[in-house]
Amino acid sequence: IYTKMRAGDFEMADFEAHGKTYKNSFVTYENFYQNHEDAEVREKSFRSFSEGLRKHQNTAAAAYLAQVKSEKLLADM
Repeated sequence: IYTKMRAGDFEMADFEAHGKTYKNSFVTYENFYQNHEDAEVREKSFRSFSEGLRKHQNTAAAAYLAQVKSEKLLADM
């Protein structure tokens, strides 16, 4: 569920840094913007990412909890 949400259903607002508009997504944030050399790009992309994540926090938490319970069940066998 988490992977599906991350790959397709997760929408984030575009952000602007130095007068340029950037598209943001879960994948581009993690792969490019999170460690970008420009501090303004890192900050603005993080704000966009956080706002998008906040909209889906309950779904993400439920998916994570289900995964942890599944792994615990397997570990206890």
